[in-house]
Amino acid sequence: MSHTDQPEDVSNNLPEVKEYWIQELLDNADKAPEDIHLSDYMKVLEKLQPHQSPGASLFFRGQADAEWSPLPGIFRTYKLAENEDNIIHEVLANQADEFRYDKTTFEKLVRMQHFGIPTRLLDITKNPLVALYFAVNSEPKADCAIFVYYEDYIKDVAKYIKDKKGDIILKKAISLANRISDKGSLSHKIFHATVDDKFNKFIHFLSKKNIKTSSSNRTTIHSNISLMNTHEKTFISICFKYYWMEIHKKQSYIKDDFPENMKSLSNKYNKKYPFPSLLQHIRQDKPFFEPHIDLAILDEPIIVIPPNTNKRLIAQQGAFILFGLKAPTMGDIPLHKTIPLGMKLIKIIIPANAKKNLRKELDFIGINDMTLFPDLENTASYIKKKYAPPKTRRPRANK
Repeated sequence: MSHTDQPEDVSNNLPEVKEYWIQELLDNADKAPEDIHLSDYMKVLEKLQPHQSPGASLFFRGQADAEWSPLPGIFRTYKLAENEDNIIHEVLANQADEFRYDKTTFEKLVRMQHFGIPTRLLDITKNPLVALYFAVNSEPKADCAIFVYYEDYIKDVAKYIKDKKGDIILKKAISLANRISDKGSLSHKIFHATVDDKFNKFIHFLSKKNIKTSSSNRTTIHSNISLMNTHEKTFISICFKYYWMEIHKKQSYIKDDFPENMKSLSNKYNKKYPFPSLLQHIRQDKPFFEPHIDLAILDEPIIVIPPNTNKRLIAQQGAFILFGLKAPTMGDIPLHKTIPLGMKLIKIIIPANAKKNLRKELDFIGINDMTLFPDLENTASYIKKKYAPPKTRRPRANK
């Protein structure tokens, strides 16, 4: 696809994903890549503001090659994914002292991510300039991409949960109902399509935030899935499949009393192997965790804001997408499968020949190796490159 093509919806007509070349968003499809500057990137960000929910946050990820899928390190090869639990246990066994202050599995995953160990965490940032740095700082011959994640602003609940035929998309309805604080009285409106303008207006005040903290139950559950072995994950996936089959068979039963009947159905599967093992891992983090794991949310990636436990997280204004049970692995991954709960995605492609200018301009405003990786090793490397570029010839000794 060239930058003169029209914007491409890569989501099979799903509204959650849109993909554009940066020139299209600048209303100048013929603009040469060498003439794209930081000011152009900022103009594009201004155009994204109408997509944003009132008071909501935007999150960004930069990738040096636009062809790469936004997947966590652990899911980039089958071998890594199959050995996720082994990798974690081996790291903890050999470097126990490094993790002595980490109380939860999520905190341990964050530290592993910091040191380059593949995990189910995907780095994102609240700062679009940081994302641009990671996009333009390597792979000079490849077009790069900025992924912009923004909250799904639901203007009309009835339209949101229905397909083109007018039938309720059960998974969407359940996902939305799970985000509502008062499930008892309000979920009935969703499932029976008795949604009025007042309900649409207040849905955002009634909904739980899509952005999770490190201490939320969903964060704890998703994190501890990583400790399950391949056999256990396979069995949970099978349970997950049958769980949704049963929901579709019992739609009227689910709709009549959503919170109680969904909980009852989950509890039925919670007693099966290997959910007791997952619960045991969770209770290592939260001893008083209620013995109930909601299967409906197991496969949805979530955005988590971590505590600022290291300088790099602070400098990069970092956050994470934490992937759940059915994380995609390798292959041709549809982008909509990687989007966190309650979010939409815009992918902006920047031509390879624009990287050099953008990298220099970012450095000029202080977005570089030294500021984003504030440790002695990276500071030394940056200063060395600044005063002695790689092409500088080393002086030879006189014979």
